[in-house]
Amino acid sequence: MRNHLETYVYDMRAALDIIGNLKEYIKEEDRTEYLELLNQTEQWIYDDGESATKDVYKSKLEHLQKIGEATKLRSRFHESFKPRAKEFQNVITSTHQKVLEIPGDSHITADEKAELLKT
Repeated sequence: MRNHLETYVYDMRAALDIIGNLKEYIKEEDRTEYLELLNQTEQWIYDDGESATKDVYKSKLEHLQKIGEATKLRSRFHESFKPRAKEFQNVITSTHQKVLEIPGDSHITADEKAELLKT
């Protein structure tokens, strides 16, 4: 359990570093506080943690994961959302093009076409 906690501390600290891949998915003030907690936990591991029980390590890991896993989840959501946003934009562009191609003598009025192009 100690190794899991230590690995989690190192991984999260690297991911939240200035060039880390999770930095943009957490507020700056929360990131600063969380990095401080990670540093304190690392220090604890090498000091008082030497004689700690498995349950104490598990508790500390769970506490860190409350923030860390939420940040990872936001990252996964945004990464999966990017391609979907592009697909959606393509549908909008295609729809606008079709609206522009509606002939002037169609049953669709100019006001209705204008309304369709607003979206």
